[in-house]
Amino acid sequence: MITRFSRVVIGTVVCAVFSMAQIQAQTNQYRSDRILVKPSVPNISTLNAQLGTRVLRTYTNIGNIQVIQLPQGTTVPQAIADYQNSGQVAYAEPAYIRYLTVTNPNDPKYTDGTLWNLNNTGQNGGTADADIDAPEGWDKQTNANNVIVAVIDTGVRYTHEDLAANMWTNPGEIAGDNIDNDGNGYTNDVHGINARTGSGDPNDDYSHGTHVAGIIGAIGNNGTGVVGVAWGVKLMA
Repeated sequence: MITRFSRVVIGTVVCAVFSMAQIQAQTNQYRSDRILVKPSVPNISTLNAQLGTRVLRTYTNIGNIQVIQLPQGTTVPQAIADYQNSGQVAYAEPAYIRYLTVTNPNDPKYTDGTLWNLNNTGQNGGTADADIDAPEGWDKQTNANNVIVAVIDTGVRYTHEDLAANMWTNPGEIAGDNIDNDGNGYTNDVHGINARTGSGDPNDDYSHGTHVAGIIGAIGNNGTGVVGVAWGVKLMA
């Protein structure tokens, strides 16, 4: 579920920083007090002076695009026409407003505010933003499927509906044959070992390890239970 941020970023140049999946363009909205121009000649300072405009910023590494502040009373369409008719710019365009987005999963314990450590809006009398900024991180990446995280605890309930799909599987072990196939000293250690009992069956016998595994990597956005910091990751008990 994607919801809008209240903060806005101005200008098409933000595309150089944020991916298009992270930005929703509102093409009918633009700044009324500035435009973007790309000069086609080395210097347009004389033109700017004639039009009463001011350069707020120049992006030298993306074609010297300039953010132009308009004088009071000059409309965006009028300023664009003036620059385009000058013959000194490759183009002039509005500074469109674009909204950043925040990625919020639909897992019940997240949506009801219980997981305040991931996103704290001050719910239940808490301190707003006393969290790890998880939604902002999820905007960039939700999965770490190439990462294996070893949870050295009381084991992990590897059949748990929020964990099963993220459990690491030992490629050197054959399930159920009661043979130490990979020769590591543990039999049937398909998803890891129980570090407390020393057995090859890591099924949690105390619940704490399952809780920890969920914090790390409970499946995200599946409409079930909780969400982990990584929605997809390999959990080795």
